[in-house]
Amino acid sequence: MTPLNQLIQDMGFKNIPFMEQHKAARRRWTKEQAPLFTKVCENKPDTAPALHLLGLLTKSHIEASAQYEKSATASQQMQQVLSNTLGDEYADKFTNQSAEDLTLITHMWLYTQGYLNMDFSLAHDHAEQTQNTLQHELIIKRIDLDAFRTDLMHSFYLGKEANFAPSKGILGWLKRLFPL
Repeated sequence: MTPLNQLIQDMGFKNIPFMEQHKAARRRWTKEQAPLFTKVCENKPDTAPALHLLGLLTKSHIEASAQYEKSATASQQMQQVLSNTLGDEYADKFTNQSAEDLTLITHMWLYTQGYLNMDFSLAHDHAEQTQNTLQHELIIKRIDLDAFRTDLMHSFYLGKEANFAPSKGILGWLKRLFPL
């Protein structure tokens, strides 16, 4: 198992529902990014791997956003042709890989931000930015925009829960003794 795969497993990314539903996209992203992650960790061994992952996901999010925007018009035209010729039922089976990648990376990115206990408002802005980028795609797929953003933010909260530091003192001691 690569260090990137191991970190993703250790951080609990399997708790993100979108990742479980899109395993092939996750494997593809991990395979593409593993060599860079390993190189970055080797070059800066004193930095926590989760921070390296945050940087890698930030880079990936920028690239995935640009890739989606670059191919959006052609993808939308193809979706329209499929709808017109096959009907919406079959056209909805078409998966726009660049939209899927951007959504996956955003879930992972927000999860990592939550895991690192970063600011909620920054994460919300990132979720809203992705929602706005994918707006046309979401409308075509009849996905509620607010529900989509809420789903992204759910990943942020899952990350927070995955790395919840128990409080100190007597209450923290009791929680460690008697975990829920």
